[in-house]
Amino acid sequence: MLERNEEYGFNILIEKIEPEYEGEPDQVGKPKKQRNEPIKNNAEIMQSILFYSIGYGTECYFKSKELSENHLLKNCNYYKELYRNSRTNYQSRPANIDDTVVKLLSKLEYLDLVYSDPFEPKTKRVPKEYKFTKLGRMIGLLLSCYNDKTVNNSKFEITYSGINQYYESLNTTHSKFLLIFFKFCKKEKMYGEAILFRMINILLKAPNNKEYFLNQINFLDVLYRNSLQMWNIFKNSLSELRQTNNKDYEMFTYNFKLAIESVHEYKCKNKSVFEMDRYQQLKDIEQVVIEGRCNQCSEYLNGSMNIWKYLEDHVISYVSKAYVSNTLCEKCNNGYLDFQIIT
Repeated sequence: MLERNEEYGFNILIEKIEPEYEGEPDQVGKPKKQRNEPIKNNAEIMQSILFYSIGYGTECYFKSKELSENHLLKNCNYYKELYRNSRTNYQSRPANIDDTVVKLLSKLEYLDLVYSDPFEPKTKRVPKEYKFTKLGRMIGLLLSCYNDKTVNNSKFEITYSGINQYYESLNTTHSKFLLIFFKFCKKEKMYGEAILFRMINILLKAPNNKEYFLNQINFLDVLYRNSLQMWNIFKNSLSELRQTNNKDYEMFTYNFKLAIESVHEYKCKNKSVFEMDRYQQLKDIEQVVIEGRCNQCSEYLNGSMNIWKYLEDHVISYVSKAYVSNTLCEKCNNGYLDFQIIT
């Protein structure tokens, strides 16, 4: 059984630990005992398990020994190298590696990448059955794309479909928006750069905190502040979401409103005034309360504007490297509030 007090996250899938050595090299220049090799090997085995999901799918169960016999012993580089020139009978190899495979499957289950039959077997002699989750298959596809370095059309379409299947399963307003956004990115030939490589990069930097990584993936940030082209894709996606389901659009907008106001509340100079102004705009989901500083008198004041107008101004100011503001300062009636220079 997996020890639940063990702290790890999706980082265990991508460990590429450089050799560490105990002491100084010996007289012939060779390093002494290398450490952390098992961690690297486990990452390679778990990656190979997830690669199996690409063709196997997420509907059927499998047993650990079946996984070893049908895939790991034939395709996992670690096991291929381990049994190179070995005289060990092939039929006995799945049993020989089963303890390790079951342990790693338990880790993948903790990360929600595989799912085991909830009905415990009556006897320990009956092997556990597993199947891949949609998240597990998506991660397998992302790792496969990374390992291949180049993604052909066939791999691209399979990966695009696998990512969509995962976000469809979430059934949140954010995931519904992302599905539309993905479609427009693909149409504009921006999907690889804007989505696929971005998700791979998030995976490669995964911390030892499972929930943190899942939050990054489930609420994928697709607001590209450095590209007007991506902002236009964002706006088109927003428009389609509104036309498709206005309630989803309102919930999606409301979540954005809460996120933006939360950041401004954290940074604002007068929290009590900000709190009251935000309360007065409570029912208007498209109006966001933000604090800005006057570019003339340097006073900090709150302003209210359309949330999408605010974000568009933010992107324009980032791209043009100039602050964009058309909100007149009520204190001096001379300057304008800059909402992007809050400190």
